[in-house]
Amino acid sequence: MKRRGAPHVTLVLGAGGPVGQAFHAGVLHALADCCGWDARSADLIVGTSAGAQVGALLRAGWSTHQLLHRATRPPPPIRPPPRAAWPASKAYLKRIAARPWLTRLGPLVAALMPEGGAANGAHLGESFQRHFPWHWPHRPLWIPALHVDHGARVVFGRKDAPLVDVATAVRCSSAVPGSASTSSAGWSASGSPRACSGSTTCPKSACGR
Repeated sequence: MKRRGAPHVTLVLGAGGPVGQAFHAGVLHALADCCGWDARSADLIVGTSAGAQVGALLRAGWSTHQLLHRATRPPPPIRPPPRAAWPASKAYLKRIAARPWLTRLGPLVAALMPEGGAANGAHLGESFQRHFPWHWPHRPLWIPALHVDHGARVVFGRKDAPLVDVATAVRCSSAVPGSASTSSAGWSASGSPRACSGSTTCPKSACGR
């Protein structure tokens, strides 16, 4: 239970792939070791891409020692991706061709790139499904994303967001058109609090449109 008068702490974790995960693990471990602050106690965790993965693991109860071990172990074997479709979203390109004033740089770049292969999405989904098989964490966890087909922004975990499981949200925030896999839905993650300039993608069904 939070003591009365204690400050509200929001932990924001950015992107960066494996390097970003190692950076987060090292910094959070140093904060725990030198300052006695446990990142799991944050009132709100906001994470994008690598930060979404670390944030979800913190909400699953992982310690910084476990995060360090995960960041330094060999990566899982990568399965060859299927042939990528190009561009990632013809629907978005048709939409802005008809109404060019709606164009935003981040969604445009994501739509123009090839779809990512299936290399990263599957193992991430399986891993986080084990930690959160039925529910979203009880303590607040926000995972930003955008929909690659129409550029809509979403923050999974907020009350106004579409209902998806944590594994899906993390996959959305960790897929990159042209590189890592986009799940079958169209959501794409972003580290920018304003314009979703990243390019991670996830389910169109989650969009509710």
